Amino acid sequence: MQQSPVDGGSDQPLLFSVKGAAQKLGISTGSLYTLINSGEIEHVRVGRRILISRAGLTKFIEVNSRVGRQY
Repeated sequence: MQQSPVDGGSDQPLLFSVKGAAQKLGISTGSLYTLINSGEIEHVRVGRRILISRAGLTKFIEVNSRVGRQY
């Protein structure tokens, strides 16, 4: 089984903060909040915190990956 770009191994946390998840994706936290609010990235709320799972990041990448030329 191929390892996902966001999987860092078993020593990595299951959930990332918005800042950590944005760093993994290489986007700004503002862009990530936009994706969260639009429902494009699954998230978990723990109190006031928003957390994103490794699986949620992987799913987002898989769903939005494209092959070939896009116009």
